Amino acid sequence: MRFAKQGALIVLASVAAFACAAESSDDNGGGSATGGVAGTGAVAGTGAVAGTGAVAGTGAVAGTGAVAGTGAVAGTGGSTGSDPTAHAVTPCTPGTSGSDLNLVDDFEDGNGDIVAVDGRSGGWGIGYKEKPYAALTPESDGTTCAARIVHSGGTAWADLSVPFGADIDLSSKTGIKFKVKSTTSAQARLNLLETGTDGKSRNAANFAVTSSWTEVSLPFDAATFKEQWADSDPGMPAVDFSKIKGLAFAAIEETAPSSLKAFDIWIDDVQFY
Repeated sequence: MRFAKQGALIVLASVAAFACAAESSDDNGGGSATGGVAGTGAVAGTGAVAGTGAVAGTGAVAGTGAVAGTGAVAGTGGSTGSDPTAHAVTPCTPGTSGSDLNLVDDFEDGNGDIVAVDGRSGGWGIGYKEKPYAALTPESDGTTCAARIVHSGGTAWADLSVPFGADIDLSSKTGIKFKVKSTTSAQARLNLLETGTDGKSRNAANFAVTSSWTEVSLPFDAATFKEQWADSDPGMPAVDFSKIKGLAFAAIEETAPSSLKAFDIWIDDVQFY
């Protein structure tokens, strides 16, 4: 979807082995979960736990965790035994992205990098708690190139994040806007990754997602972007829009405490205004 100057919006969809793996956000908005922590063969998906010779009769030849069942190799991890973000990718036909200084990404170029303008650079990544971030491949929804993030539901969060490559001063911007849709209704969140917080997303804005492309506009003010854990940590300062190092989109709707609702969200035309 080509960039168009409109008065409102921003947030969501999927990733590349990029710097955000080291500087991402907390649960329901990012994380610094590296590969090997909760998804290695020894922890979640080794031969002895899921699919070993003893269970499937493959013995040590083809069923050991080290050969085909480790989290790092086959994507198993955590309690689910599979990657909750895995889905069939429908590549889009690459075109030319816009060059407006307010544009973060319109995904028309077909790659996972944001538009390198106004001192910003970086690549989108999709991450979930049991795996390292993976590069985003923009997809086609039938009419446009856009970012997409899918989650089959369960305890592991998932987000779409991008680091800017440098601290960006957004204090002169009014806000951020983007187009978003989902196969089902969903509640989502846009996190601002701030300098001085180890890349964690303390301040975020929530928004609703419907089944049709809708433009969401989020003004940069304290009433919109709020401290996520103010009740448990009331001493945290308000967001400093002059020191922003990245963005992270995440779905937050739960079917039960700490259990995400399955979602399939598309994001497009992310820009400041």
